[in-house]
Amino acid sequence: MATKGTLDETVILGFGSGGKGGVGKSTLAVAAARILAEDLRVLLVNSDSVRTAVRLIKRGRDEHFPFDLADAVDELDRLPELRHSNDYDVIVVDLPGTKAGAFESMLTGHDGKPIADLLVIPSRAEFIELEATIESIDTAVIPAGIPYLLVLNQVPTKRRDRAMQHRETLRNRKHHAPVVVADTLITYSATYFDAHEAAMTVIDMPGVHSYARGLEAEQRALVDEYRTMLRLPAARRR
Repeated sequence: MATKGTLDETVILGFGSGGKGGVGKSTLAVAAARILAEDLRVLLVNSDSVRTAVRLIKRGRDEHFPFDLADAVDELDRLPELRHSNDYDVIVVDLPGTKAGAFESMLTGHDGKPIADLLVIPSRAEFIELEATIESIDTAVIPAGIPYLLVLNQVPTKRRDRAMQHRETLRNRKHHAPVVVADTLITYSATYFDAHEAAMTVIDMPGVHSYARGLEAEQRALVDEYRTMLRLPAARRR
């Protein structure tokens, strides 16, 4: 476990997909853990039976994944216990993909209160992809009163303008509650596949001027949004 500054209270940051699978949920979760671990004590809990995050981390080098890992499929009920252990500042949870009840298991603990302090919900920005995700937000997340952030992920460069239009439409819905959408758009890039093959995140992909640096900047900007919503200290820039 890295020695970092201790927060007064552990926060839980969950990553769940509300619609189709394959939207980059695990990639975002691992990147968040990697960045947050630069100045906080972080535990990544995998509860997804596909174990994308676990396989990546176990293939990689310790310096590329400076946080602890718990493979806890079907053991989400242990999260309240971990929160009160004082061993970590942030617990990042990679939730089951589109498994029935995945959101519900994260939203409500034994005391009837939400487990997560922030639920990150990635989705592609096309309407056909967003539709099911927004339905899950409207029917499960908002009624539970949990803070959440919809992230428009895997956005093709040529579709960024369209993604920004969808972001503003969701933020300004007239007949439903506005959707909380991240300012940061995450670009679709084959560099993510290259990073996975190299057993690292885009944060550690080599090359000062490589395309990976632009992707890293996006991930860091997104983590800054998490920090703001969770009231975490500002990042210590390297």
